[in-house]
Amino acid sequence: MGVMHGYEINFVFGEPLNTEKFSYTKEEQELSMRFMRYWANFARTGNPNKNPDGTYTSDVWPQYTQATMEYMNLTVESDYYAGASRIGTGPRRKQCSFWKKILPNLMAAVADTGDQVMRWKQEMNRWENEYIVDWQLHFEQYKKYQAYRYADSENGQC
Repeated sequence: MGVMHGYEINFVFGEPLNTEKFSYTKEEQELSMRFMRYWANFARTGNPNKNPDGTYTSDVWPQYTQATMEYMNLTVESDYYAGASRIGTGPRRKQCSFWKKILPNLMAAVADTGDQVMRWKQEMNRWENEYIVDWQLHFEQYKKYQAYRYADSENGQC
């Protein structure tokens, strides 16, 4: 799932670097340094990759566009295996597909079912409040009858 929105704030403001008050790992301290560098670079230049001296960061954070939908995973180094990329594409594409494609198509398909749904609700109400009540009454009578028959057969009265 990833990290909830807002949890990065501690890293942006360098909390892991305060070793007297907190006990973050070395990797988390390095992650905080990356966060601070990206945020400061972006505030200064509008580009998170461009350092104050004009050089660029080693990990390039791609600009998000509708066409590429690239994003950067910011996490500790041990979360990556050798050669793994920090760049992903189409975040939560499958989950978003439900809201953007599947649900609208479903809503369109059932939009004209007003009368059918109303009839179904009426029938369901009748079933719940009349038919099932009547069935339960008859079933209870049937069970009593079966119990009497069983008792009679035990007494030899068939």
